[in-house]
Amino acid sequence: MTTKKEMVRLIEQMADTPEATQWLRERNEAMRRSLRDISLSAVQYDAAGGRSGHGDSTAEKVLKRAETEERIRTNERAIRDRLRLHSDLSLVMAEALTTEERTIIWGKHAERLAWDRVARKARLSRTACFRKEAEGMEKLCRAWDERKEKEKSKD
Repeated sequence: MTTKKEMVRLIEQMADTPEATQWLRERNEAMRRSLRDISLSAVQYDAAGGRSGHGDSTAEKVLKRAETEERIRTNERAIRDRLRLHSDLSLVMAEALTTEERTIIWGKHAERLAWDRVARKARLSRTACFRKEAEGMEKLCRAWDERKEKEKSKD
């Protein structure tokens, strides 16, 4: 079963998704630009049959290109995973929680607000926020686990 601590971590990741995915996209674009700069020119030989020329060998360039392409693929998988988590958790939160519970949980764990600010935002007392957060997190963990079980049974 998903613990409250694990759910808080998922919510924090969900909140960071736009910035994280933007950073990964920008990083991938920079790596794609660097791939254009790694040319694989033909190896030239001198009259004695030896290689001539300066700089990186063709093999080193091929390895550098392969490493860069793998990092791009890894980043693209991370983007897809982040977006999938965001989508799945958003749906579960919308289905399982009341508006007040979502406001409180999002404020406390995604926006990382102090309890006084969460209470003002939710227009409730701090005590009511504590109770609704605990109830909401329990419902959210249970709904998340049910969703994951359904996904496993489909596979």
